[in-house]
Amino acid sequence: MQRIGQKIEDRIFIDASAFVSLNVPFDSDHKRAIDLSSLIKNVGITLFTSNIVIYETASILSQKIGILYANEFLNDMENSTLVIILVDEEVESLAFEIFRERTSKNVSMFDCLHFAVMRMNGITTVFGFDKHFKKAGFKLLSDQVV
Repeated sequence: MQRIGQKIEDRIFIDASAFVSLNVPFDSDHKRAIDLSSLIKNVGITLFTSNIVIYETASILSQKIGILYANEFLNDMENSTLVIILVDEEVESLAFEIFRERTSKNVSMFDCLHFAVMRMNGITTVFGFDKHFKKAGFKLLSDQVV
């Protein structure tokens, strides 16, 4: 499944788009998310996310498939081995800076918070399907494996 000559990073940031795709069977990226998740588990990669991603995901899941599923997701996060990075004032300050420098109206403050978390923690690869990460200089896991 991995491309020859490509090394998958051992630290990957998981975005809300991946969490949503993993949890919503009718999502267009559902199968791809399941495949990538299996690869991550088999290779033993450490996944990082932020508290903001968790809030964002719970909100989206509640709207798309219901509050029970959103609560189940939150319960899973409490018992997860994910490294959850709390957004603090330093991250927030960098996110504001990134937001002010952006040129596209389609890059959200949430995106900028995620970029800031990744930059401050030396994470260069994201498990997610939002192309804004790539435009911001990060690598998408989905582009690294076939």
